[in-house]
Amino acid sequence: MVPRIMDANWLGVHEYTMPSRDTYPWMWLWDSCFHSIIYAALGDERALLEAESVFRSQTPDGMVPHMSYPADVAYGRVAWGMNGASILTQPPMYGHMLRVLDEQGFNVAPLIERATAGIRFILRERKASTGLVNVAHPWETGADDSPRWDPWCVEGTGHAEWGSVKDRFVRSLVVNAHGAAVSNPLFAVAPASFNALVAFNARELAEVSNDPALRNESIELAEALDDNFDEELVTWVDVASDGTTTSSIRTLDALLPVLVTPRQKRVERALRQTIDSTAFGAPFGPCGVDQRENVFAADAYWRGAAWPQLTYLLFVAATRSEHLDIRDTLASNAIRAALRSNFSEYLNPITGVGHGASLQSWACLPIAMLPKEAIVTKGE
Repeated sequence: MVPRIMDANWLGVHEYTMPSRDTYPWMWLWDSCFHSIIYAALGDERALLEAESVFRSQTPDGMVPHMSYPADVAYGRVAWGMNGASILTQPPMYGHMLRVLDEQGFNVAPLIERATAGIRFILRERKASTGLVNVAHPWETGADDSPRWDPWCVEGTGHAEWGSVKDRFVRSLVVNAHGAAVSNPLFAVAPASFNALVAFNARELAEVSNDPALRNESIELAEALDDNFDEELVTWVDVASDGTTTSSIRTLDALLPVLVTPRQKRVERALRQTIDSTAFGAPFGPCGVDQRENVFAADAYWRGAAWPQLTYLLFVAATRSEHLDIRDTLASNAIRAALRSNFSEYLNPITGVGHGASLQSWACLPIAMLPKEAIVTKGE
């Protein structure tokens, strides 16, 4: 099934994989990084083609856009005022992507400089006095309707209200001479999740490039992030530029610092939450929001539903930290979720009912959680 989904969503003329042929025809940054990882697990040469496509709209100062429109450059120009791409970025999953491809034997050397420039753009242009990096729009986090942004959604948290808020934040972006967003006076926040993924991908890239400066910057960012761990809530919190907490709601992506913190007791405590049925754990989970939060809604977009890419990232963290029981639980639940939901964009973690687009490309990520021999023998 996985090869068929990827084949159906592959746009060969532009060498990238649509997240969904019917719903999401454009190219998204972290989606494509995950697609490349899926192809690598399959031993498919498109892993490198997709990886190369990630950087094709990169700005001269290094920013990698969160969306590209190779099939309709004019549309991108109208939407963002740029030539076929957005002015925002997204979690720089290309560091991890290149490490995965490198370990699978792909020649990623020509992409290292571009990936390094992308991460350095974030570390340079978005750094706050706290030592953390800010995002300029909820879209940059990938978790755009998260309850962590509710303080900014004073009109209410319905779909229409969220749309109005996000449109307003686009209009308030500060853009540099290269067409890259560098700040937003209406939305300056350092999310735990985004900072964790920047630190993680910087470290992953440094493993491939053997760049000691980048490795040190990753360590420094992880240390700054760890200052914002709430021992009582067992989560990392988001902060404003002055270091004040903007949200401590227990969302799954706020646990992503388990990828980079050196404090192994914190790693275990946080990871245990992902399989604890009183917290995030669920049969097709983990849930996107802790079930104890009053905003938890199992079917809602970024307000409780399970997401394949988050499960994958926590699987990586459990694997690297050798919490093998958690690793195996996350993997088995992810496989079950993909099958039950018809490879949906996101799903109810308790029932497995799919939501958003079905036959979504990143829903194939469980293939990257299987042992290599299982992929060879089963073919799917």
